[in-house]
Formats: sequence, structure tokens, C-alpha cells
Amino acid sequence: MTMTRMTRLALSGQRRLKFRHFRSVTSAATSLSSAQPLFRHHHQQGGDSSSWLTASAVAAASLGLATLGLWHEKKGTQCEANPMLNPGSNASTGTETTTTPMATSAGLLGEDSLASTVLNGAGSSNFLLKRRSGQRRSTKFQVLKGLEVKEEGEKIRLAKFVRELHELAQEQQKEVQERSLVQLVRRCSTATLLRETLSVHGMNLNRLTQSEAHRLVQGLQREELLDKESLTMLIEQAIDVLKKEDTLIDLRSTKSNHKQVIVVGDLHGSLKCLRRVSDIVGDMGDPEKVVVFAGDFVDRGENSLEVFFTLLLYKLVYPKNVILLRGNHEDSMIASVYGFCDEIRDKYGPRRGANIFKSMSDLFAALPVCAVTDTSFIVHGGLPSDNFSLSQVAEITPDERCKLHTVMESRNEHEKLLEGLIWSDPSDFDGVAENARGCGIEFGPDVVKDFLDRHNLQYIVRGHEPAEMGTQVMHCDDDKAVITVFSTANYPNGEGDNLGAVVSLDQEGNASAIDFHYDGSINQEDPEKVLQSILIEKRNELVSAFSAIQQQSNGTVTPQQWSQVMNDTLQIPDIPWADLQSRLAPTTAPNAIDWRHHLDRVAPCVSNALDGDQVTILSSNPEQVKNMFQLFDADGSGSIDRQEFYLGIEMLNKRLLPSDKQITDHDALFDALDLDGNGEIDIAELNQGMAQSAAFTSISSSLDDKQVSNLKEHSEMLLVVFKFLDTDGSGSIDRCEFRTGINLLNKRLPKGSQFDDADKLFDALDSDGSGDIDITEFNQVFSQLK
Repeated sequence: MTMTRMTRLALSGQRRLKFRHFRSVTSAATSLSSAQPLFRHHHQQGGDSSSWLTASAVAAASLGLATLGLWHEKKGTQCEANPMLNPGSNASTGTETTTTPMATSAGLLGEDSLASTVLNGAGSSNFLLKRRSGQRRSTKFQVLKGLEVKEEGEKIRLAKFVRELHELAQEQQKEVQERSLVQLVRRCSTATLLRETLSVHGMNLNRLTQSEAHRLVQGLQREELLDKESLTMLIEQAIDVLKKEDTLIDLRSTKSNHKQVIVVGDLHGSLKCLRRVSDIVGDMGDPEKVVVFAGDFVDRGENSLEVFFTLLLYKLVYPKNVILLRGNHEDSMIASVYGFCDEIRDKYGPRRGANIFKSMSDLFAALPVCAVTDTSFIVHGGLPSDNFSLSQVAEITPDERCKLHTVMESRNEHEKLLEGLIWSDPSDFDGVAENARGCGIEFGPDVVKDFLDRHNLQYIVRGHEPAEMGTQVMHCDDDKAVITVFSTANYPNGEGDNLGAVVSLDQEGNASAIDFHYDGSINQEDPEKVLQSILIEKRNELVSAFSAIQQQSNGTVTPQQWSQVMNDTLQIPDIPWADLQSRLAPTTAPNAIDWRHHLDRVAPCVSNALDGDQVTILSSNPEQVKNMFQLFDADGSGSIDRQEFYLGIEMLNKRLLPSDKQITDHDALFDALDLDGNGEIDIAELNQGMAQSAAFTSISSSLDDKQVSNLKEHSEMLLVVFKFLDTDGSGSIDRCEFRTGINLLNKRLPKGSQFDDADKLFDALDSDGSGDIDITEFNQVFSQLK
């Protein structure tokens, strides 16, 4: 879903919905419960919505509460937070709860937390939702959302290609290591394996006790590792439990005794957010409460393993009270390219990691897909078609479900149905349409209303999309809606500034929400830094586009032209370029932008700071460059600042570079080499920058512009081919293997983008002329292509 459509959804919520929203911040002993009879009494008297909102605002003001467009409540009840994840929290301090990893003698999950008390306090009264209809989304949220949509499309294409390679290997009866399915741009190039200190040995996993689970969860909270045997045992036990559940979990009152269903959205490997959610939810063993985790437990965050296995422990201890649903990231192909497989390798090593990931793929397939309550259909994505019926998914048996390891390029009816359920998104346009993600569909309010009417329901509650305020509501009728809940605050991985939230549903049709911050703070990183990587990636295209329209006299463009080029070239959905222009490229004269100056500033690159001859001369004389560095590193700190760099470049200009090849733009080169942006260059940055530039210069001289552009566009797929063909794990492939890989890749690429001459490309990549291409040669080139 694009940002524009999401924004329209936020602005369209004016019809009536029984939805209540809270902020998860504890306060001293002020009592909201004393104010609730006012709301209840007023509603029972049949007052209209505007007078109710006025009354609620007055009541909120009497308690000293802020009304930020969307009414929030603070509940002042002293009670314990969840001791399983957060045994040291204090719910009576008047601030947001904090975590302290310490032992506790309380039960597995303890008493209800403050926030859970708020959820339980919703009662049977009807409440109205007043959305922040006048509030615009933050620029940073729009930028991050747009970048995510763009990245997701690329990852989906990559995952589909990986599935094709995997199936090819199976057809050829090759023994394929799962390491060929890892994310290709590693989060870290080296990994120190952590000590495996947690074990389930001696425990009866069929009857796991609260105290045993508590000890394991506390260890996971400290980011300790389960030993591989324990990990395998937990996976097998979890699969055994999950396989006994229907694909559609029936939570209606005729089937269950609970009074409340709490829905948790995407967690994406955020251990901090799981702690916050756990405190909000409270006692998961409460027989009147069911907690539904609606998928996307893994990827994007650093602690997917810890998050997922914490949830599995919840499930094993409270199998009837904790429901785990499958999300689109619980897919063997998606998890292989988004980071989860990479995380397993980092923590357990390549060989053991490969086996663990295969077992996790089996576990993904065992997860149920959706749930239904008296009022709601709960699913990760949404409706798979305009005539979808619950009976369709209910007919998928657990055995059939467990065969669905991936839905990338769905091969059969069940895969297609599952794809729609875990990938689809709501749209504010009626009917159904192709999903911009590349999987699932987009379904409109009319489709939602028809589905809810046919099944006598009020809500679809789903995750799948970041929501700036933790929840997002699309109204379909006076009392029917799609509620999106996203439980990862500051997404992704603490870099964003959105809230997280959970949603509570009762049997009377009331829906309430509690939102929370990541750690009590908002990340205010400059959008310029968020965009920098893609500006570097698309620098050459931007240069060409700006050059074609610039004023010939002074090389400037207008703000309108700048915004149009950025939009057309980067193709990031719904980025407000006009708003960003004053920050990314301020005018240097009335209605004039020196686009090249600003592009050099925000997207530095060594290959663009130096021409090919300069790179060749410098890379051919590494000792002189190194001596220059050491000479001006007067204090021996291993780094030089900008002024010292200037002096060194002047020396190189005099001693090494011919008069027509002098380095004149010292700042551009310094910024390009200062990879971490700390204002200093260390010897590692210098060596890395020069090596990458030399490799890029070499391949650029061997291939024409179209071939370089093609290589750049499909670099991730080429790396997939490399790792797939490197079956012995040696880190290199020969010419014959490379030809095979290029032929496979060409089958997936359109004719205009195919690699016509595999041998020429091989020679260009084989920079040392050894007859093999190793991973170092790949990385040196692709780091510049990116």
C-alpha cells in the first residue's frame, strides 16, 4: 500500500466506530475508573456523539490528561507488570515502565499490568473513535514507509528467484545447503558466536512449568542462546502443538469461555517491544483472556530468534490462551532474504545455522493462519479475494498447511489463498486491485463490508503495515472497519519514530487500543541520512536526469524540476519531495538549485570524486598513499581530520599526480572516504574506499554504460547466483559455474535487461585474473554499485 493511500485512510475516519485508545504511560493514583461512570451514564442517556466527545474531553481535562486529537486516557492503578519479561518494572512511578533483568519469585506472567487493567476496564460501554484527521504524517515516517515499499518489492522479486533456484536444485537432486538462501548484504561481515547457555534438558516439554519457562525467557531477554539440541527440541514440540490446531482458529463464545481477545501486531525481532507488549497484556494465563499474536515475529530486527522462542514458550505453557498466527515473513523464502536466516547463521554458525533454518521453515508452515471471534476476523494481511469465505481457509487441514513452506509465486490453490491472507492490504478504493507489494491484493471498503455482513462480524483486525500512531482504522460502515495494529515501535529496529500498539476486543463489539514508545524516546534522525544510501545507489541516474534539464549557463534547476527528477528517478512511493527540497537541496539563488553541489554533499562516492585515471594512479601506488596518511597522522591515533587530509592531498598532487590529473575537490573525496561520517578518516576507510574504487573503475572500463547499469540493477540476484553455485563453500566459482548462473538469471529478466555476454562479465569481475571469481571481488564491485 502506498503512503498516499495510507494517508487518505487516516483522514477518512469520520464515521462511527466503537474504538477506544489509550497511551501506555503509568501515572500516580489518579483514578480514571471514577470518570468511567460519567461516560457510561452519558451514553446510556442516548446523547449524541459530539456531546459525548465534549463530555469525554472535559472529563479528561479534569484529570489533567492531554487530548492529542485522538483521545488518550491514563489509568492510575498500582499493579505488577509482567514478571516473565520485565520482573523489575514499577507501575507506580508516574513514568513509562522500565525493565530490569532480575529474578522474581512471581508466577510465569504474574498479575495484570497497569495497561492490561486499562484494557479490561473498557466494560460494555460504547465509545467512539475520533481520528487525528487534521494531523499530517511526519516526513520521516513517510520517507521510511516509502523506502520500505521500494525495498519490499525488490526482496519479493529476490525471494521468488531464490525459490526457483531451490526447486531447480531439488530437481537435479543436489544437496543444497540453506546457506545459499541467506540475505546477501550481511548486517555484519563477521560474527562472534555467543555462548549457548540455555538448555531444556531435564524438562518435560509436554508439561513445561511456569518456573521453567520463566528461567528460559529471562535468559532470552538477556540475549543468551539456547543450545542447538534444546532449540531443536523446542521447535519439534511447538510443531507438534501447532499441528493440532485448525488453520482457522475459532475463538467465538460458543467455542471458548474467554471474555477478551488481545491482538498483537508485527514484532519484527524487537525484544524491547515484546517486553512492552508483555507488560501491557499482563497475565497470559488468565482464563478469560486470549492473546493473538498476528504474525511477523521475525526479520528486520536484531532479536528475531529471542522474540520467536519467547512466543513459543508462551504457547507451550498456555496453549489455549496464546495463539500464534502466520505472517508474510514466516515464509522460508522471505526469511532467507530479509535477515532471519542471516541472524541464525550469525548466532550459530553456517553449518548448524543451515539445519536450524530448515527446522524453522517447518515451524513456519505449522502456524495457523487466522482466527475468528464473535466480532472480528483476525489475520496478518487481509482478504484474499472479493468473494472470500471463512469456509475456504477452514477446509485446509493441518497436514496440508504444513506443506506450505512458501507462497512466493504460488503454485496451487492453497498457496494462492495463503498468499492473499498474509500479504493483502486494505484500500480506500472500492473493489479489488493488484497489490503494489507484488503479492496479495488490495481490497476496498465495499469488499470488507460484504465480507463482514456475510459472516455477521464487525471488524477485520490485522497487522502487516506500520502505523505511525500504532493503529490505523479504515471505516466501511457506521460500525464496521478494518483495524491495523502494529506492535513494533520506532520501526525498523529502533530507527523510526512510530508508536507501537495492541488492540483489545470484547464480546460486545468494543475495540480499544494502547500505544507505547520504543524506550520512552522518539528518534529524530534527519530524513537526509535515511535517504542517503538510495541517493548513492541512484547517483548516476540522478546526474543524467539533472544534466538533461539544467540551465546551461549556470548548471541549476528549479525546485519544481528538482522534485520531479527525484520522484521520477528514485520511484519511492509518496515521498514529499517538495517538503524535503529546502533540507536536501536549498536554493542558492531565487528559484535556482545547484543540484550537483547538493548531490555531492548528500551522496558522496569515491568513484564520483575521482576519475578513472586518478583512481588507477592512486591504487597503483598504495605505499605512497599509506605513507601520506601516516605522515599526517601526527598523534598516531590511526585517523586524520579534514585539514590533515587537505595537506596530504596537496602532497600527492605534487609528487604523484600529473598536472592534468590533480585532485581539486578535496571535500568531495574526504566525504566519500569518511564512510561512518564521523569527520575523520581512518586507515581502514582509506583502504576500503580505494579498493572499491579500483574494482569499480576496472569493471566500468570493461563494460559499456548499459551493462554497468544492468549489473547495478540486478546485483542482489547475481550475488544469489554466486552463493547458490558455490556449493562447496569455498567462496569462489569458476567460469563454467558462472555461465550456468547467468543463464538461470536471464530466464527471469526481461529481454532488455539480460546479460548477453557471460564471459565478458566474468572477465570484468575476475579482477586478479585467477580464472575464479571470489566473494571479495564481488563485494568490491557491488559496494560501489550500491
